[in-house]
Amino acid sequence: MARRKKQRTRGKKKKLRWTREANDELLSILQFYIERNKSVSYSSKLKWRINERLNLIRSFPCSGQPTSDETARVVVVDNFVLLFEFDATDDCIVVKAIRDGRRDLDFLNTGENDVNDGID
Repeated sequence: MARRKKQRTRGKKKKLRWTREANDELLSILQFYIERNKSVSYSSKLKWRINERLNLIRSFPCSGQPTSDETARVVVVDNFVLLFEFDATDDCIVVKAIRDGRRDLDFLNTGENDVNDGID
């Protein structure tokens, strides 16, 4: 007797957008490690880890820890904190910031990033 495979239905993955500031921060972080290590190895691995985490967030937009801003959430990838929110109007995830978690993280409470400012 043949076994039936269970079909899993998963919600459609959300689109992903980065603010210009967040994109610039990511490029700056990756470039710093390329120059510091004289190799692209760590930067490539870090970018891959960030993309893997964002793919999970695209499927599960309520994942991560809530912040003082009701719409924003954070996740940690290695030593880096990603600040993002789900934009229900455009049905997408907006990455608002990425920062080294070993530095000052006051940006989590200030709301300094405007979701509509600089979206590519």
